[in-house]
Amino acid sequence: MAIIVSKKEIQAELNKLIAEESAFDNDLKQYFTALAGGKALPSSTKSFDSADLGNNIKKIEEFSPCFEAMIQDSKKLANQVADCRSLSDRLSIIVRRLDVMQIRAQQVLACTEDVINLKECKSKITAAMEAGNLPLAVSFIRQVHDVDLQAAKASDDYGSIQQAEREVAVMVQNDFNKAIEESNINRVMSLCPLLQTLGLEEKARDIFIGFVEKTVFIAVSADASAVDDATDPATGYAQALSNVFNSTYMILQRYLPIVIQGMENSMGDVHFIRRLHAKCEKESGLVLKRYMKFRKIKDTIASMKAEKTTAKSLILPSDIHMILDELALLIQYCCMYSKYIKQLTDGAEKKKRSDTVVLTENSVVDGLIPLPESQPIVSLPVGASVVVLVFNGPTDFDKMVDELINRYYMEGEHWLMRSGVRSALPAPSSHTEREDSKGSGLDECFFILQRCSQRAIATNNIHAACAVLHLISDMISSDLSKQASVLLLSATAKAGVIIQEQMSKFTKGGGGDGSSSSASLAKGFQSAITLASSYTGQGGQGGKGDGAERGDEEEVRERDQDDPYGITGILEVFNTMEMCVRYTERLSRDISQAGEAVFGTPVDTDNPPLPPR
Repeated sequence: MAIIVSKKEIQAELNKLIAEESAFDNDLKQYFTALAGGKALPSSTKSFDSADLGNNIKKIEEFSPCFEAMIQDSKKLANQVADCRSLSDRLSIIVRRLDVMQIRAQQVLACTEDVINLKECKSKITAAMEAGNLPLAVSFIRQVHDVDLQAAKASDDYGSIQQAEREVAVMVQNDFNKAIEESNINRVMSLCPLLQTLGLEEKARDIFIGFVEKTVFIAVSADASAVDDATDPATGYAQALSNVFNSTYMILQRYLPIVIQGMENSMGDVHFIRRLHAKCEKESGLVLKRYMKFRKIKDTIASMKAEKTTAKSLILPSDIHMILDELALLIQYCCMYSKYIKQLTDGAEKKKRSDTVVLTENSVVDGLIPLPESQPIVSLPVGASVVVLVFNGPTDFDKMVDELINRYYMEGEHWLMRSGVRSALPAPSSHTEREDSKGSGLDECFFILQRCSQRAIATNNIHAACAVLHLISDMISSDLSKQASVLLLSATAKAGVIIQEQMSKFTKGGGGDGSSSSASLAKGFQSAITLASSYTGQGGQGGKGDGAERGDEEEVRERDQDDPYGITGILEVFNTMEMCVRYTERLSRDISQAGEAVFGTPVDTDNPPLPPR
C-alpha cells in the first residue's frame, strides 16, 4: 500500500469515504421504505443481496386459513379419540360383566351338578348303610361335605342326607365301641379314619388312646428282651434299650398316620405322641436303672470322688473304660431317639390348627402369648392361628439323659483323663533315676485322651462331646503344660550346673598354662557334645510308646559310668517335649475328623457350647 505523503491526498480520501457513507445511507432508507410499504426492492440495488421479506410475509398470511383449518381438524380428531376411549371403557365393563356372568353360570352348573350328585349320594349312602359298608357310606358323606353349603341346602335331599349321616355316625360309634370292647385292633384301626368326617373325634379320642395304651403300647417294654440270654449282661441291657426305642418307632410309623387322618382336629396326634413317649420314657428309665444297679455305677462314682482325698487309687482304669463304653452306647441310643422325637414334634407343631380345637396350657395363639393356663380361650381373634406344643419344655426323658451324662458319664471321663495326665510326665529327679523317665506314661496319657474324645463324640450328643473336649483342652493347656514347664526348668537348671562345673573343672585342671587349660576345656566340651549326640537316638526311641526295657542293671551301670553327669536324661526331657507337641497335633486332627464324621462339622474345642443342665 502506497504511503500518503500530502494533506491533500488525505483530504481527498476522506471525502471519498464520506461519499460512500452517504450512498449506503440512501440505500438503507430505500430498503426500509420498501419494507414498510410492502413494495419490492428496486432492481438497481447494489449494496444488498437479502431475500424478499415482503413476499415471505405475504405467503404466511396466505397460509393462515389453512392453519386454522388444521386446528379445527385436530380438535375433531381429539374428540374422536375421547369418544373411542369412552367406547373402550364401556366395552371393558361389558366384558367384565360377561366374565362375571360366565363365572356365575359355571357356579350354577356346578351347583346343579352338586344337587344332582346329592341325589345320587343319598341313594348310595342308603345302599351302603343297608349293606353295612360303613367306610363306603362315609366316603359319600365326605363328598357331600365338599359341596357348597348353600347349594346343598337348596337341594330337597339335604335333610335326608343329614339324617342318614347321623345314622351312620351312630352305627360307626357303636361299631367302634364294640371293637374296643372286643379288643379287635384291626377293626378299630379301620374305623379310626371315619371318626373325623362324622364329627366323632372328640368323643372317641380318649377312648382310643386308652385302648392303644392297653393293646399296642405294651410292645414297648423293658422286659421284652431277656438280659440273661445275652453273652454279656451289659450287651443285654443295651439290646433291651434298643428294643424299647425300636418298638416306639414301629408304633409311630404304623399308627400315627391313621390317628392324624381320624383325630387331627381333636389333637389326637398330639395326645398319641405324648402317651407313647411317656410309656417309652418309663420303660427306658427302668432299663437304665437296672443297668446302673448291675454295674454299681453310683458306688463307683462315689469311690472316684473319695479318691481325691486319698493317695492311692483302688479303682482300675480298665473297669472305668468298660463302664464308660457301655454308657456311651446307651447315651447314643437315647440321643438318637430324642432327635427322632424332636423331628416328629416339629412336624406336629408346624400344623396350623383350626379355631375349633380345644385349647390347653400347651397351646400358643398368635398375638396371645403366653396363653393363660387357668381359663382356655373360647373365641380367637380374627386371623389368629393356633399352634399346639407337643411338649411344654424339656421332658423327664431329656432330664434323665442329661443327668446320666453330667452326673455319671462326665465324672468317669474326668477321672480317667485326670489320672492319665497326672502320670504323663515324670517328676524331676537325679540322673540315677532317669530310667523311670520313659515315654510310656506320655503315650498312655494321650491314648486315654484320644479314647475319651472318640467315645464322647460317639455318644451323638453335642453337649457331652463339647464338654469332654473342653476338659481335654483344659488339662493339656494347664496340668500337662505345668508338668512340662517344671520338667523343662529342672532340665535346663541341671544343664546349667553341668556346664558351670565343666568350665570350672577344666579351667582349674590346666594349672598355670593357659594353652593347656584351653585345650582341656575344649576337650571337655567336645566329649560332652559327643556323649549327648550318642544318646540322642536312644532318647528319641524311648518316646515311641513301645514300653520295652532298655537294658539290665549291668547296662545301666555301664551307661552311668559313660554319662556320670546325666546328659541323657536332659536330652530325654527335650525329646519328651517334642513328643507332647506331636501328640497334641495328632489328637486335634483325629478329633476334628471324628466330629465331622458324626456331627457333619468339625467340633470346636476352643468355643464349645454349654453342657446340658
